[in-house]
Amino acid sequence: MTANQKRASNKPSRVQPARLAKAKPAVTEKRRPTFRLESVATLREGIPGSDWKKTSAALGIPSERLIAWLDVKRSTIKRDEQSGARLNAANSDKLYRVQQIFEKAMRVFEEDASARAWLQKPQRTLGGEVPLSLLDTTLGYELVGDALERIEAGIAA
Repeated sequence: MTANQKRASNKPSRVQPARLAKAKPAVTEKRRPTFRLESVATLREGIPGSDWKKTSAALGIPSERLIAWLDVKRSTIKRDEQSGARLNAANSDKLYRVQQIFEKAMRVFEEDASARAWLQKPQRTLGGEVPLSLLDTTLGYELVGDALERIEAGIAA
């Protein structure tokens, strides 16, 4: 673990739980291995379909845009939202990535509006791509996370 990582892990979180009340995720990131294993089980069982609308509302974007960016079937999401069913494992994983990156962006930018704006606008460090549009793949998720970590560390992005 580098000195920067140690300092970052010792910093108190600046994200207040009330700030995420609208997008209360079914799974949250914690470092305990047992909790993370339970999170995997939750994702496999599926996040409630209603979390899709909560997450898009917290991001301040229409559900349709999130559906397009994450390359999921609109009819499946709408059906799961309306029926109260759980999302399938693949869609749960994509939504989980969005929730985690949004939380990280709020920690980095320290305010919701700046985090939302950064996530929704093309970023030069990401090859001109919109960060949210990259979250449909694991590699894209890692690239967006890395970009946020560089910003947090004060490294020119």
